[in-house]
Amino acid sequence: DTDTDGDGIPDVEEDLDGDGDPTNDDTDGDGIPNYLDTDDDGDGVPTEDEDIDGDGDPTNDDSDGDGIPDYLDTDDDGDGIPTEDEDIDEDGDPTDDDTDEDGTPDYLDTSTDEDGDGKDDILEGTGDCDNDGIPNYLDPEDACEELPLEIPNVFTPNGDGVNDQFIIEGIEDYPNNTVKVFNRWGNAVWEIRGYNNNDRAWRSDTNTRLIVGDDFVPDGTYFYVIDLGDGSKPISGYIVVNR
Repeated sequence: DTDTDGDGIPDVEEDLDGDGDPTNDDTDGDGIPNYLDTDDDGDGVPTEDEDIDGDGDPTNDDSDGDGIPDYLDTDDDGDGIPTEDEDIDEDGDPTDDDTDEDGTPDYLDTSTDEDGDGKDDILEGTGDCDNDGIPNYLDPEDACEELPLEIPNVFTPNGDGVNDQFIIEGIEDYPNNTVKVFNRWGNAVWEIRGYNNNDRAWRSDTNTRLIVGDDFVPDGTYFYVIDLGDGSKPISGYIVVNR
């Protein structure tokens, strides 16, 4: 029954891989094992506060119904915007931001078009095309140009043959492209020239010297930069690895 970090989850239940050793489970890769980490998924919401139903057990709360409990989910409402990026006022607390004032904080609001401009939040992202201080997904007049690519916000490399790799629709029209993927600390984990969605596509593996040890990155949010190689401005955004 020991709960070393006081987050409402006994140490024994923080042994996610079931090997009998909770010291080697670190969901957010911050170097602090879950049983000592008060924010297991590193999304800015303490684990104990992810007990949405208030029953004292954060392990049975799954706001977006994706099979990942909120305390381990970096996108609690499944809207394509990481929970930490829904901290609009940047006070370090996503729980006090409610843009549409409907009583549900943004990080738990399952609306797919927060600003009502007819564009899904996952496509608009958290950038600011018109530099007015309002992220695109909350700005009905963001003045963004249409992207030449269709880029997903999540893929599931679990070996089931479905959505196992990062598919970038339209990338084949730019054979001189370069794609780079970074973790939340800005370390490059994978990069390649001539991305093609087939044998030169990201499957959550690592191919840089900056990541030592594992051959694959852990579940979580990563950031990409796509240079089309045609002189246009590189395209950046995030991609969630969710096995």
